[in-house]
Amino acid sequence: MSKGHVKRSVGGYIIAAIITAAVLGALIWLFFRFYPSGSDDDSVALKKTPVTTGTSAVTGETSNGTVTQSTAKPAELIKVGTVKLENNIDMTQDGEFCFKWAPAENASGYYVYRMISSTEQSGVWQLVATTQGHDDCGYVEKESLDNAVYSYKVAAFAKKDGGVIVGESSNVIDLDLTEKAPDSVNMYMLPQGTQIFNEQLQLVYTISNNDSIGCYTGMPDESREGYIAIDFMLTTGYVKASAVKQVDNAVALPTSVVGQEGGKIFGTSACGPTAAAVIVRYDKGETWDKDELIKFAEANKLADQGSMMGEVGEGGMSAPMVIKMIEMYSKGQYTAKNLYSDKEKPSETLKKLIDQGKHSILSVRYAWGIVHHQYSIVHFVEPCAYSIEDGKLYFYYGDTGYGNGSKALVKVAADELDQSVAMVDSEPKCIIVLDESKAQ
Repeated sequence: MSKGHVKRSVGGYIIAAIITAAVLGALIWLFFRFYPSGSDDDSVALKKTPVTTGTSAVTGETSNGTVTQSTAKPAELIKVGTVKLENNIDMTQDGEFCFKWAPAENASGYYVYRMISSTEQSGVWQLVATTQGHDDCGYVEKESLDNAVYSYKVAAFAKKDGGVIVGESSNVIDLDLTEKAPDSVNMYMLPQGTQIFNEQLQLVYTISNNDSIGCYTGMPDESREGYIAIDFMLTTGYVKASAVKQVDNAVALPTSVVGQEGGKIFGTSACGPTAAAVIVRYDKGETWDKDELIKFAEANKLADQGSMMGEVGEGGMSAPMVIKMIEMYSKGQYTAKNLYSDKEKPSETLKKLIDQGKHSILSVRYAWGIVHHQYSIVHFVEPCAYSIEDGKLYFYYGDTGYGNGSKALVKVAADELDQSVAMVDSEPKCIIVLDESKAQ
């Protein structure tokens, strides 16, 4: 056999083998393709996993305030109600702000969120409290509040299978403390001989050595260059700027004078009605006539310590009667609250109120412009300013001295004011403010 014949024979065998192997491989693939072995679960990776609809985000709060998420099956979902907040932020007996809401459907508790909007802080919602329980429906703001807008919202949640289903957030309510900023004023010392003018700049009074020397609140008057507009008794007076000295580092609110103011009401204990007129005038911008208030209190038997028109020291109103008179006289439009608490010094509560731009009246033991005088009677004064000097806190209150004369603000150390309040024992101690939750 020739060499060429042998080569052709070998090549033919190789080609045949390759074809045979290809055919056998195709038959094996077709066999396993149409006759797979094993269970359905063994081939699940070849199938497209269906998307489950109707799932809900489930969150769980960790100790550091972050939130974890998982998914709940449709059969596990429960409906969590939405909280509705009424726009009434109240104040506690301790002078803290608070609000409440009605229980939400299926709620296990509530998340409370706060956002602060001011020139120093951008508005970002933060989780500030988590209440536990279906009926735990309230929040008290424990932090000291600055000149800013504080916004709040609440979301109910329900615990389920180790997670938490959160309902929709409530409406937003705001606590706006910025509106009081423009009401802040300066304090000025008026020495003896200072002349006080009316709006027409006609002389109406000269401070003499018989007057109680002290401070007056006020601001420069843009329409009367060179003059300071001061709060003088129940009206506005004008003094030359060159004649007075501004008290440095004082936080003050515009003020009137609580109590006996001389003239035709000499001999009456009118501090309660006058106090009501003051806090409504400066907190709400509404003027109440003091003399009408005195008559109203007498006619409605609100002078529970004797006749309003009796002798000095024989007539007047207790704190509960002042609160009742405010509600009655305004026909429910305004009411008031007593914020005095044994848990906090009166001076601490007063400082918070002044910082918040709120006027108040305080019961003290008082006589002739001096608190905790040995011959003093229970009386109302009007703390409207404070200053800190050498680390010590001082307050300024409306001098309720009897008789005619200029009524200045009297300076008193915070500890002396607290001591005077502690001496009030014949009637309820009080720090009376308007109740914002009911004032319209």
